[in-house]
Amino acid sequence: MDRYKLTKSDLIRLILSAAICAVAVLSFIYKEDAMRLVRSRIDGGGISVADITFDDAARNIEIPASVQQDTTEQAPIINFGVSVEAPYYVEINMLEPAPTPKPIVIETAYVEDVEIKPITEVKIDIVERERTDKLRVLIYHTHTEEAYTATAVMAYAPHGKYYTRNGDRNVVAVGAKLAEILTLEYGMEVVHDTTNHCPPNFDTAYTRSLQTIQSYTERGETFDLYLDLHRDTPNGRHKTNYVTVNGINAARIMMLIGKGEGYSVKPDWQKNKALADNISDAINLVEPTFSDGVNIANTNRYNQHVSTGAILIEVGNTNNTLEEALAAMPHLAGAIDAAMK
Repeated sequence: MDRYKLTKSDLIRLILSAAICAVAVLSFIYKEDAMRLVRSRIDGGGISVADITFDDAARNIEIPASVQQDTTEQAPIINFGVSVEAPYYVEINMLEPAPTPKPIVIETAYVEDVEIKPITEVKIDIVERERTDKLRVLIYHTHTEEAYTATAVMAYAPHGKYYTRNGDRNVVAVGAKLAEILTLEYGMEVVHDTTNHCPPNFDTAYTRSLQTIQSYTERGETFDLYLDLHRDTPNGRHKTNYVTVNGINAARIMMLIGKGEGYSVKPDWQKNKALADNISDAINLVEPTFSDGVNIANTNRYNQHVSTGAILIEVGNTNNTLEEALAAMPHLAGAIDAAMK
């Protein structure tokens, strides 16, 4: 039998075939690696891997406009840790996980047809529209230094009896907890303003908190709710200063609405009271007497003339602990959500 002779052209064909096979294997490994990268970087931020395709040459990630859309008929919201700032460029760090929403000043960008390219900056179009998809809430504290009965766990350096400038131990901590729950559990867009309005004179604190509210209005920001959170003094109506829900003591709440008699600019107090009544009724469904109801002040307005949806909320009193005030916040948040529906 004659032996097969390997010619030069046969050798070239074998080399080319081997090279093609190697390229195919490397391409498959390249795509699998890219898919693993995207899963590990993006899955936690709300983008489905099924919605992602790859450009083999540039390894771009194309995110269609269908990704994680609003439940309303609005422009889609892409939620994967993109920060949008003037002049409206997207900054992307694929090595960072998507951040957890926080109750801070949030300027939401509504983005359409965005192609995200690693490392480079990509200009996008911003669709400006009314923020009708999320309730906007401003939480602030006219009497910022109001505090509770100190405990071993929640001790603080006093600045007067039942007052402290430590924001982790006074009513500011209560506002922070409410803001957190409204944001994370109920999807509201919350601004928690921690400006201390007490200095230099406690008696003129409402003048300074009005300036804080007006600073948002001057920037073009409006809110559905303006909540001024306080700590009350004991009223003697109950044997205890708390209600017990699922074995946990939670401070009672009370709401205060001003009619503003004697002021030239008066609040729309009837609308404010109607909303406060709804919140009170909703939280009393959790536990009777959780709310001490809605009190009306004839000659005060408590800055509630700035808008409807303005309510002063007293959370507990000086005989309550901060732990009890904090324990009331999940129930107050739920009542606010129910009242706004």
